[in-house]
Amino acid sequence: MALAQSVRLFILMAVLPSLIAGSGAPVLDISAQPPAGPGLPLLAALVALAGLIGFGTARAGVPAGWMTGPFFMSAILSATGTVDIILPGWLTHAALIGLGCVVGTRFSDFGAQALARMFVVSLGAFFVGMTISVVMSALVWAVFGLPFGQVLLAFAPGGLEVMTLLAFLLNLDPAFVAAHQIARYVAMVLILPFLTSRFLGAARPPAGPGPAV
Repeated sequence: MALAQSVRLFILMAVLPSLIAGSGAPVLDISAQPPAGPGLPLLAALVALAGLIGFGTARAGVPAGWMTGPFFMSAILSATGTVDIILPGWLTHAALIGLGCVVGTRFSDFGAQALARMFVVSLGAFFVGMTISVVMSALVWAVFGLPFGQVLLAFAPGGLEVMTLLAFLLNLDPAFVAAHQIARYVAMVLILPFLTSRFLGAARPPAGPGPAV
């Protein structure tokens, strides 16, 4: 399962940028955003608070807790006007480099033969999930007029970290993408256990040694 998911994410990272780049989706005008210039004490306080919240959500079992917790913290602080800043480029770039390294190291335990065996199966899973995402993205684009590429990135069956990273790289709205990916994560956590137990049956405990003679 881990290998199939990793191959699927790799295909998404290789294919999605080309699809979105040719979709005509408008990008964010980053140059028009004025620099906020937050001081180091405020940055340090935000990083410390984000670390504490990320640790708590990760320990609580929230999907991608180290990222989900700080995401909601930042969204609440920004939406309420409590903190209204733009992170400096050196901090944003460092975070993206770390995020890219974390995503890339997930492929370190997979050899070439293992990847080749699972590639066909992963292609099938990718085709099914991506087809549904493209159809729903086209529907949302036609009804609500949202940028097709941005909606496709939000609906794509990829990991939260990968899709958010692609949103940054493609100058799309990372908050829009991350919010939809988090909603998908929460729905999977709540629904998948019920569906698997309903259709596959309860998990059987591994067979242990026989009774002592």
